[in-house]
Amino acid sequence: MKKSIRALIIAVLVLCLLCGAYVIADKWKPKESKKDETETQTAKTVYIIKEKTENIASVDIADGDTRYTLVNGEKVSIDGYSSAVLSQGKLDSAISAYSTISASRKIKEGDNSLADYGLDNPSRSVTVHLKDGSAKTILFGASAAIDNEIYVSEKESGAIYTLSSYSADSLMPSPESFRDLTVCTIDNTSIKAFSIKKGSAETLRIEKSEEEKDKDDPSAQIQDYNMTYPYAVKASSDKVSALIEKLGAITATDISEENPADLSKYGLQSPYVITVTDGEGEHVIKLGAKNGSDVYMMSGSLPVVYSAPCDFYDIVTSAAASDYVDRFIHIFNIDTIKEIEFTEGGETHKLSVKGDTSKEGKCDYKLDGKKLDESTFKKLYQSIIGITFTDTAEASPSGSPTATVKFKFKNKKEKTFSYYTIDERYSFAVSDSGLGCKTLTKNLTAVTEAIREAAK
Repeated sequence: MKKSIRALIIAVLVLCLLCGAYVIADKWKPKESKKDETETQTAKTVYIIKEKTENIASVDIADGDTRYTLVNGEKVSIDGYSSAVLSQGKLDSAISAYSTISASRKIKEGDNSLADYGLDNPSRSVTVHLKDGSAKTILFGASAAIDNEIYVSEKESGAIYTLSSYSADSLMPSPESFRDLTVCTIDNTSIKAFSIKKGSAETLRIEKSEEEKDKDDPSAQIQDYNMTYPYAVKASSDKVSALIEKLGAITATDISEENPADLSKYGLQSPYVITVTDGEGEHVIKLGAKNGSDVYMMSGSLPVVYSAPCDFYDIVTSAAASDYVDRFIHIFNIDTIKEIEFTEGGETHKLSVKGDTSKEGKCDYKLDGKKLDESTFKKLYQSIIGITFTDTAEASPSGSPTATVKFKFKNKKEKTFSYYTIDERYSFAVSDSGLGCKTLTKNLTAVTEAIREAAK
């Protein structure tokens, strides 16, 4: 019994020693497996050309009758091809692509029958010239037996490879493929101003209120944007926002023509011109005729006609100044108001404001010298600023106004609105900035009634 137990103990000890030895061996074995694996994978990559980008001097591309050269100077350029809109990023990427070209597989070394692979008289080739004076030429031949691959040859060595058709096509871009299709990039979060013209005639100009510039402007803190042409009035936030939201990066579908001799065929002889100023500067976009779902357009002074999507085309081409006028023509920052004069039927009433309107009980309100409580003042004030217009009117009023509203501000500026009766329903309002519009006569009646109520 004792012998059996001793034998069992010995067996367990031997097993433990063997396990320990395995762990140690595994722990201390050479860590070359990953390296070997990487080297195996690397060995599978078949390079036709493998150079550093900075070692490339130029690249000759020949595709039938299309022949041009990429020159790798201070910046990449295309020798023999002139364009006003080349993408430097696309050119840089091309040079990088030619520095490392890998094949699917290597077929044969040199001394091959090129005709068997369609390489005896190739119409397509790429020659990479290095700055040390050497060169490597890739000839493009027939389709290989494997789907979507073609035969290519490295001319200098005679070696034959297979290359995917996609890779082959990407090495043979047309000069036009390097053109930059970016029409303009507008930061619609930092737009400061925009204007719209039809030909040379300006139809609309709107500017963003600036706190420092407009600190004394009674409307600056009420509205984000002010119209400066054709009227000096507050701009409708909704209308301005609807246009601004559509402005942004514009990328063309295609370039229709460079250096066009006849702009009329694109509807650009008298274009709609939108000028946008954002945080980066000024952007000028000229809109012509529609081209299917696109619009012909030009950017700045570039002699290039683009065909591009344009979400704001309909808004710009149908723009009317009246559409951008805020319907509440009397809305001003109350903190800037000193006095409001309302005249109707030969009677003039004065509503005065003195003190800090932002703090309860720290402001005096008066009507014709009579003190008003805050609640009565608000009701009267709201009836005045609540006057809206229904439409613009071009006709010049005749006779004397039936009512006027004059705002006097703390900065000593004034704004006057004169009202002329059109009929029982409508009155014609004219601001001292030249804006003419129609308003409901009942709006003026509401002010008169509010004054009578406040005077009790």
